[in-house]
Amino acid sequence: MYLIGIIPGPTKPSIDQINHFLRLVVDDLLVLWNPGVRYKRTPKYKFGRLFRAALIPLICDILAAKQVTGLGAHGSKFFCSFCYLTLDHIEDFDRSKWPERDLRDHILHAEQWRDAMSAQERKDLFDLYGIRWTELLRLPYWDPIRYTVVDSMHNLYLGLLKNHCRDIWGIDVDVLDGDAATHPTKKPPRFPARDEWAEGLQTLYHGTIEELGKCRKAVLWHLCDKNDLRRAGAKRQLTRTLNEWANTTQDVGSGGQNGNPHISEYLGKDIVRAEASLARGSNPSTIKKYKKPVLIQICTRRALATTGTCSDLAERLCADQRTRPVSTQQPHELLLRFVYQYRQASESPAANSTGKVKHYTTSTVALGRQSLDAFLVVREAMELPSWVNPAPKGFGTTEFGKLSADQWHTTCTIVLPVALIWAWGEGEPRRQAMLANFLDLVSAVVLAGLLELSEANVKRYDMFMRRYLEGLKTLYKEGVIKPNHHYALHLPDFMRLFAAVHSWRAFGFERLNYNLQGTNTNLKFGEMEATFTKAHCRAANVRPVVHDNKVGHVMQEFIDVLNKQSGEDVRGMRLDAILRSHNTPHDDPAPRTSTSTQDSLCSSKKPKETFLLDDDCYDVLLTMLNREVGRLQYVDGPPENTIGRLRLPHAAIRVPKLFISGVFYHSCRSAPRNSNILFTHPASAEVRAGFIKDIFVHSRPSLGGTSTVEETYLAVSGYVELSPTDLAQDKFRKFPIAGGRLVYARTDPRVYIVRPSQIVCHFAKTKLQVTNITAPCIHVLPLDRVSVHITLLQNLLSDHQFRSSYASSLHKNCMMWTTKSELCI
Repeated sequence: MYLIGIIPGPTKPSIDQINHFLRLVVDDLLVLWNPGVRYKRTPKYKFGRLFRAALIPLICDILAAKQVTGLGAHGSKFFCSFCYLTLDHIEDFDRSKWPERDLRDHILHAEQWRDAMSAQERKDLFDLYGIRWTELLRLPYWDPIRYTVVDSMHNLYLGLLKNHCRDIWGIDVDVLDGDAATHPTKKPPRFPARDEWAEGLQTLYHGTIEELGKCRKAVLWHLCDKNDLRRAGAKRQLTRTLNEWANTTQDVGSGGQNGNPHISEYLGKDIVRAEASLARGSNPSTIKKYKKPVLIQICTRRALATTGTCSDLAERLCADQRTRPVSTQQPHELLLRFVYQYRQASESPAANSTGKVKHYTTSTVALGRQSLDAFLVVREAMELPSWVNPAPKGFGTTEFGKLSADQWHTTCTIVLPVALIWAWGEGEPRRQAMLANFLDLVSAVVLAGLLELSEANVKRYDMFMRRYLEGLKTLYKEGVIKPNHHYALHLPDFMRLFAAVHSWRAFGFERLNYNLQGTNTNLKFGEMEATFTKAHCRAANVRPVVHDNKVGHVMQEFIDVLNKQSGEDVRGMRLDAILRSHNTPHDDPAPRTSTSTQDSLCSSKKPKETFLLDDDCYDVLLTMLNREVGRLQYVDGPPENTIGRLRLPHAAIRVPKLFISGVFYHSCRSAPRNSNILFTHPASAEVRAGFIKDIFVHSRPSLGGTSTVEETYLAVSGYVELSPTDLAQDKFRKFPIAGGRLVYARTDPRVYIVRPSQIVCHFAKTKLQVTNITAPCIHVLPLDRVSVHITLLQNLLSDHQFRSSYASSLHKNCMMWTTKSELCI
């Protein structure tokens, strides 16, 4: 990684001031693009080489991206960098309705802003288009729409996962679990006054959208609440929600025989008085003094027209009263009847005289005491490989401060799914729907983080993310749809453009920021920037030297001390992505032919341990090799009994660990938590869960008998799969990407001999006691970050079982879930 420069502090540049610093970078990039820089001679090319460079993706958090590209903030009208969807339509997830941005128009509007003659003219242009000039537009090849990427680290881990836990569900260890039906932290607005509420109701049922938009937000909020509509978002979103509901609800405006009951609740006293006045034979001049909503309600009850002024309504009512037969009831009896109706209506919970809504007094936090207790139980019982950062023990409390992106990832994609399926899997219908919705998000995050992508997986991500967002709107009426939710739907575009996200997410750059912050400086601005640059360049020059194999053997003690002093965390997603993407000689161990025993796959300072294979391992290895040859080629016995056959040696070299694609696999005797693996059965494609008993290098004669074949093998004990009866009780299998599965805690009596290429991945091992399964169980959650386990796990269930079990968990409790035919995983 090349550090070009550091912007002087103490604060970030404001708005377009960033252009002064970008100009310096762009000046160099223009030269590097055309004509480029020619080196007369390089170590590999003695006749020189032409070097050209280009800036393609802009990788940063959304705040910096908006500033660098000259776009408005994520809270502005045109909040999205990739389309022209406006903020008040942010809950529209139909991609076909999103207006596309055009590069030529973008450059034109940016140049207009740059060439404006005054600050006010620039402001007017920005308010109109949401675009400022950026120095990056001087690069002839740069596209601000396609090259400003959605960073998955900030968007998914620090964005959606964190938002769902804290803002949608809420976390509080001091309260019992709630249903998250209301916002966990925000209080509802104060209930409006009676007259204001009545006017809002009248406007909703009989007014226009413009009149509705003039109501205060508190009135709109409670109108949505009264009709069980979404009440999150800005005033304009609430207005649109109410208008769409009013236009699609059949009985709105008709009111039925007795008028609209919601309005009657709050106009009851005035309606009683007006009805009594009509019964006494009052003239229109008296009746028209009542408020128009009152007269409209009485007209609606009497099936009269509701158009016109108060005078028109009064004339209409008095004329109708004269045509009615004389009632045998006296006016005071009618008044008593109306008073009784009014008191009945006034007992409604919504008409609370204190102005507060009663249903907010109960706990609405989803992750309360019971769920956090389940989280701690699962966390303590879970065995994770050493390359995975464990979830923080203090999750849900202020004990350990803020969680990092990697901690949010581990907590929400590894520990919480197991804990919540275990705790909520057989709960009430709403809790089941909440769980299915959250696991849609987790499935999308897992798919987005794969190191290998296919078009099918990109489409699966889009399906899960879209379904999660639609479910979010339906389940959580006060859950705010944020710009991050919209950006997540644009992420597939960048997956298709730049491939898997690990190559262009912000983990490496955030780590560089962290390292720079640890540099010793004198805190003198103007000198501090040069100190940062020099320290970074020195460290960059040292790393290749200490990583050289020749230097490593001579300076091993120095390197060990250096690594210890650096305090570098060797776990987590950043290092995992680096190591997995770096091809090592041991990534694909294959048989090696030699005349003598070779070194093991992982070099060690300890002397090699030679041992004799036990009878079980030897018999399985012998059978496997003969099955692969197709005849009885290898035998066990003394030389005189092996005429025409090859004797298979009992001796092997024990290896403590394997290093495959950036991951260490250990035997259970050296590191138990690194020994839990998923592997393919040697005789079939079945995926089994087990643990590594031993790793060894075995040498045998080649088929021609003229040389020696050396191979590495693993002796694996497999866990017993569930019986058909208990398989039906495994609620984890309903969610094959996020949920994992159960196996019995006991192992097969036989041992499996597998090659390193048959290892699928590590898994998170959790001992659980499951309802309706009497035998002790182990939960298996694959930790593969490539892509293979998603395909292999489907083989655990038949196609029909997989589709029906997974779909039923989503369709059962939420009307909006997609049809089974769309579940194409």
